[in-house]
Amino acid sequence: MSNWERVAWCEGMFLRPQHFQQQERYILNESSTFASHLATYPWGVIELLLDDALLKQSTFALKKANVVMPDSRVLLSPLRDQLPESLTIDKNTKDRTVVIAVPMEQANSTTISSMGDNQVTRYHFKDQTIVDTSGNLGEEVLQLASLAIELKLDSERLTGYYTLPIARIVEVTNEGNIILDQHFIPPTLNAQLNPNIHGLLSSLVGKIKLRADTLAGRLNHSQGNATSIADFLMLQTLNRYEPVLKHYSTIEGTHPETICQLLYGMAGELATYASSRKRPSELPVYTHNGLTDVFSKLSGVLNQCLSTVLEQTAIQIPIETTKFGIHIASVADKTLLAKSQFVLAVKADIEPEELRKRFPAQVKIGPVEHIRDLVNNQLQGISVDALPVAPRQIPYHSGFHYFQLDKSNDYWARLDASGGIAIHLSGNYPSLSLQCWSVSQ
Repeated sequence: MSNWERVAWCEGMFLRPQHFQQQERYILNESSTFASHLATYPWGVIELLLDDALLKQSTFALKKANVVMPDSRVLLSPLRDQLPESLTIDKNTKDRTVVIAVPMEQANSTTISSMGDNQVTRYHFKDQTIVDTSGNLGEEVLQLASLAIELKLDSERLTGYYTLPIARIVEVTNEGNIILDQHFIPPTLNAQLNPNIHGLLSSLVGKIKLRADTLAGRLNHSQGNATSIADFLMLQTLNRYEPVLKHYSTIEGTHPETICQLLYGMAGELATYASSRKRPSELPVYTHNGLTDVFSKLSGVLNQCLSTVLEQTAIQIPIETTKFGIHIASVADKTLLAKSQFVLAVKADIEPEELRKRFPAQVKIGPVEHIRDLVNNQLQGISVDALPVAPRQIPYHSGFHYFQLDKSNDYWARLDASGGIAIHLSGNYPSLSLQCWSVSQ
């Protein structure tokens, strides 16, 4: 049987302290239960300010603490509640977490004691002068119940306390300087005020913008090939997440679980383009008491996804027509010669079968520096083979026929030091149109 039922107020009853205590228990339990169902993990740090000067003296102390404890008790220190006493840290302390600790209210036990008592109670007596605001502004000293807030290490006995981790100590130097883990993220209710979460969001926004600008520029010059479709879908994903992440990086009061939910979705979508399996990797499970690990792993996954560059699987090589019927394809990126296949797309006003038969026999292909010798001496040069269909990486255009260049020819190896691929075509090809494509293998 709980002791949270409300008081049955009746006329003529003899009031005792227990009536008010029980009524307060009822109200606090109602509000705590209600708050726990309003949001997931409705507790954590809202604003926290450490005394940096005392950290250099082996002392951990707070200047300000605006937090909600796991039992939904709000701490406003020093605005309303007293700041906890500072905590002296031993020089042998390593890898320990500092927590705010508040004693639990035990059923049928004393809940308040004097400050100097050794008794552990939830409240301490505190005398405070209160002004009568109803009219005459008279003052009266009242005995108030001040929440007994303490700072403890996670290595201490914490049974019977509500605790909230707020910092992690890496070590204490010989000079007494407390070194804190700057990547530690306490349970928080205001993600924007946490420098690590805010830094991650700002970093992601910057990387997304850079990647989106690159893709947009690439799409503005694309011609509708398969790569441009993948780029378009990736750009659509980045355009969706960039403004939302920017919004969360500027607005206060956002719960970290809300941000994690967004980042989970982003990681899942980006995996479609960045993962060889086209599936997201194992993502960290949200843990309110383990936000450091959660955001660290999410950061790694997202940065890896964003660093994966979508390569263009088909690049059109510009062709310039010179005198004497020679066409020159200038390959700016010489690495394409080794890692890609090269395809010529040919269109002319002749019968398709005749084009496919005549073109391989009448074309001379080789380095610019050798094309004259190939033509004058009727040498073979780089041969071509007709392809039955257009490569899927290349955009389809009606009337074009496709021929793959033979990279095993000796002249192909000379292209590395050449000014470009020279193409000479003998015979009559009315309305000739040529395209040169580099297709990733």
